[in-house]
Amino acid sequence: MKRELFPEDALYGDALRLRYEVFFEPHGLAPEVVMDDLERSSRHFALLEEERLVAYARLTFIAHNEAKISQMVVVPARQGSGLGSILLAWLIELCERERIDKVVLEARAAKTGFYVRHGFLCSGKPYPSRRTGIPHVHMELVPGRSPPKPIG
Repeated sequence: MKRELFPEDALYGDALRLRYEVFFEPHGLAPEVVMDDLERSSRHFALLEEERLVAYARLTFIAHNEAKISQMVVVPARQGSGLGSILLAWLIELCERERIDKVVLEARAAKTGFYVRHGFLCSGKPYPSRRTGIPHVHMELVPGRSPPKPIG
């Protein structure tokens, strides 16, 4: 089930914990690192199974016609099951309805193929994350534009 989360929801707390456990705890960072400058100005989206959070992403409208997807995560036991694709497609559809001209994200370099399959293009070279040091790549999507066809 798709659901928008709000800070007063218990599931929002579950999303914060999941983000910490997957992205930051392995690097020995404090739980407070989850709360960055975009947290309060963002909308929060989740996929639920039997009322349990299985995937989460954050969407921030950063300019008049530009949005940023961040903190996208699937519970480790369900990664590779298609939940990330369902969540990402939902966010792209929402951006199309909001008439967003460009969607951006900062993907872990090892995960760029997933986003390319959904129409995102890499923009620039990999760089280390300020918080974790893991290589990331800036990616962009123009909603409604067909993804490029693979060569070969």
